[in-house]
Amino acid sequence: MDRLDAKTVDNPDWELQPLYQASKKFEEKVEPIVGATDIYNCGEQLDKESCAWAAAAALPFGAGRAGRTLAMGSSATKGSRPLIIGENMKRVKEYAKQVDGHAYRPWKNDPFDFALGMRRNERMIKDAMRSGREIIDIGPDFARRAAGRAPSPFYNMERRVTSTYANYTKVFERFGKLDGGVPGLDF
Repeated sequence: MDRLDAKTVDNPDWELQPLYQASKKFEEKVEPIVGATDIYNCGEQLDKESCAWAAAAALPFGAGRAGRTLAMGSSATKGSRPLIIGENMKRVKEYAKQVDGHAYRPWKNDPFDFALGMRRNERMIKDAMRSGREIIDIGPDFARRAAGRAPSPFYNMERRVTSTYANYTKVFERFGKLDGGVPGLDF
């Protein structure tokens, strides 16, 4: 339904209008739920790890550590792949593949709504932190910055949110404001 144009969805005579409105209300209610990103990824990509986290979030006694421990095994982070953050999703995906990590897969957002995209990204980071998942930061895209492009507001948010997180690992090296990267990825 994310691919529908505004003219169609605003038409009160459209036969699927009630279904469309219900799906939008569902999205508004589900998104704030802890684990909503995992629920979406489970349904959309049938990712086993996301499905396990989604099941933990849906347990009747809560989406906290107890629910996640029951669904995932004896430890909340046992068997989970580290979440990779950084500037430039191409770099993030490439590094995640190298280390068997997990790269954020955003929900459909078309036409793009910046505020919605930012909320969803922040929710995913906070879900990972609540579950105790390791977060690996591959840092800024120094080539992007050297070319004169502004820093990514999404990456800036990720850095802000994870700044005091105990299970955060920085793997990039900085050699000045416009130079640096991850060995084996950027140089």
